[in-house]
Amino acid sequence: MYVEVEFHDTADGAKWIIENTKTIGEAICKGVCNYFGVTYKSDSATLSGTLYRVQVGAFKEKSNAESCLQKAKNAGFSDAFIVEV
Repeated sequence: MYVEVEFHDTADGAKWIIENTKTIGEAICKGVCNYFGVTYKSDSATLSGTLYRVQVGAFKEKSNAESCLQKAKNAGFSDAFIVEV
């Protein structure tokens, strides 16, 4: 399942996603539980430790995105990909 929550191609949109991941995740989970008729149970444990996120580039020209992707793959990142929005 892939759920679009917000476009992350703007600083404000990305910031909102980052600051609301728990709320977003819980809302999605509640919706899935509701659809399948399952009782939602909140997670009492919180995520601990450090979380690292990496995004390499955002390009207006597809050729620039493809060039960056190829550089990433040449560097050994075999599961790098392009998302078109």
